[in-house]
Amino acid sequence: KILGYLVVEIEKDYQALLRFVPNPEASELEKAASSFELTKQAIFLGYSGGLTKIYFQGSNKGTNRIASHRFNQLPAEESQHIFETTEYPVYLLNLKDLE
Repeated sequence: KILGYLVVEIEKDYQALLRFVPNPEASELEKAASSFELTKQAIFLGYSGGLTKIYFQGSNKGTNRIASHRFNQLPAEESQHIFETTEYPVYLLNLKDLE
C-alpha cells in the first residue's frame, strides 16, 4: 500500500521538500509514519548528493509539529531538531491578480 508521495526540488546546494501528498485512505498514524520515512530518505539523498540544506515549507499544523520535534533515532545527547524555523517568510504571487 502506497502511503504517500513527497514532491522534492533539488537545486545546486539545497533540496526543497515542496509537498507531502498522503494517500487519502491512510490513517493518521500511517500518514505520520510515511512523512517521517520520506523525510529520512530526503536526508539520505541530500547527504549522498553533497547538498548542504533541506528546506521545508510547513502549511499543515500537524506536519509543522512533526517537523519541529527532535529526530528520535539518535541518542538523547545527540538528538537534534529535524527542521529549525527561519526568519524568512514565504510569499505567494497569484498571477490572476495581475490580470
